[in-house]
Amino acid sequence: MITIKKFIAITLSLGLSIFPMFHSLHVQAATNPSVNDSIIQSLEQNSNYQQNEVLIKFKKIDNPENLKQLQKQFSFEVQNTFPLTQIQLVKFHTDINMKELIQKLNKFPNIEYAEPNYIVYPAANSNDSYYNSLWGLKNIGQNIQGSVGSPNIDINVEDAWTKTEGSSNITIGIIDTGIDINHPDLKNNIWKNPDEIPGDGIDNDKNGYIDDIYGWDFVNNNNSVYDGTGDSHGTHVAGTIAAAKNNTLGVAGVAPQVKVMSLKFLGTNGGTISNAIKAIEYAKNKGVKITNNSWGGGGFSQALYDAIQQSNSLFIAAAGNNGNNADQTPMYPAAYNLSNILSVASITNKGSLSSFSNYGKTSVDVAAPGTDILSTLPNNSYGFYSGTSMATPHASGVAALIQSAYPSYSPVEIKNKIMNNTSPLSTLTNKVLTGGLINAGKALETYQSTPFETEPNNDIASANSLPFNMTLKGSLSQNDTKDIFKLNVSSKKDLSISVQNKNKIGLSWILVRASSPSVYVSYPSTINDTILANTYTAEQGTYYLIIYNYDSQPGQYEVLIK
Repeated sequence: MITIKKFIAITLSLGLSIFPMFHSLHVQAATNPSVNDSIIQSLEQNSNYQQNEVLIKFKKIDNPENLKQLQKQFSFEVQNTFPLTQIQLVKFHTDINMKELIQKLNKFPNIEYAEPNYIVYPAANSNDSYYNSLWGLKNIGQNIQGSVGSPNIDINVEDAWTKTEGSSNITIGIIDTGIDINHPDLKNNIWKNPDEIPGDGIDNDKNGYIDDIYGWDFVNNNNSVYDGTGDSHGTHVAGTIAAAKNNTLGVAGVAPQVKVMSLKFLGTNGGTISNAIKAIEYAKNKGVKITNNSWGGGGFSQALYDAIQQSNSLFIAAAGNNGNNADQTPMYPAAYNLSNILSVASITNKGSLSSFSNYGKTSVDVAAPGTDILSTLPNNSYGFYSGTSMATPHASGVAALIQSAYPSYSPVEIKNKIMNNTSPLSTLTNKVLTGGLINAGKALETYQSTPFETEPNNDIASANSLPFNMTLKGSLSQNDTKDIFKLNVSSKKDLSISVQNKNKIGLSWILVRASSPSVYVSYPSTINDTILANTYTAEQGTYYLIIYNYDSQPGQYEVLIK
């Protein structure tokens, strides 16, 4: 649901950026004022560095006068010298204002440059141009629409991204207005019906909807899931869930690798329960496990209750924007007492419950960012919206990450994973059941992602080592038709070899013993084989497992040897 719309039309075609580009710092003599200026400017913009540690490059590394000059003014020790760059890491023994220290050091005639020892992190965030405005994903206390946030009041998604950014095999049904399927930040993550042939006028998948390529418009009963700016709400929701990441454009979704299915049932005058049920059924028939439902009102409907109960999906719902205690004044569908509904309240970037948000210590489950949320809008634009409508897709994105990591989880297991891993906030005590803010990183803390094979590994010399009892992912294509793995058998044993053909490509494998050039064992296959597995007795020695693609179609596999 949406209460406040603060629209900013930022057309991508203009190529404008509201954020400064990173500076390219070329090492020059410290007498060049531009170097000093750049170092100081960078220091003023970045306060995250190791206290009292400085990286210094002297003009002549072997000049004994270098350290003598410094010792006249400072107490320090050289912790490390880096041979490649001839830079020294120097730690000063007393606390010194870093800006003043850097300015003083860069005035020394024998110092080429000196700069702080900055702290950096794994590149799990995003280079999207408006990423710094996505406080719900990463809150560093930035000013959003005039409100300075409280650091770390966010869903901790960057920690989750080190484990998974979602899977293209996972689809989230967005039951809402339509979605701008051609938005450059969304178009690559729009679900496409694999069982329908575009434009042939035939209901190929026999689900009652002709040419339903991207979902369905239940308002106008046609396959046009986007009809213009009236579909702003659904487009905004879609961006929060699955906008592309690291494409240098706009924003990034919580789960930037998943697909979104457009199930349009809201028009300019709202939507009907009957069309909502049609949307739920459509999603169920397509195997969707998670739906986003940023809507509500209209009173209790048993029909809708039943549809949700039987949907076999996690129905993530907006708690509502009346500022009411939903325990006393329920707002449906979020307030239905069903195990597969996750009800979501909204918080601000300071961590307080949004003024408009419904709450309830028994009827509302969790909270998520919902005030001043920047996301995609029609016509290649972006804008800030507020509402529990905006909180809900944050939760849906986290659910998508969990489903990607644990594809066998039931909808209720996904819900429990979210609820059991929130960040407690005192402002949410007795306001939501968990008393907490959703936390993607915490929900995926124990998940171990499957490692990927390392290229090149197309010959014996470059073969990857393959440990026993560990699944490894790999990929093959027309230009990379084989992968070779080395395994060492310490004593005679039975080997269980399993290769899962993820995309039903022409895949097969052979096992070769190093002491004999002949094939030890092979596994012929057909294109429809999904698992190529068997058990063989192997003598002590070194073996090479060769997995190859015989039809040149690209695809992935997973290999496991026990």
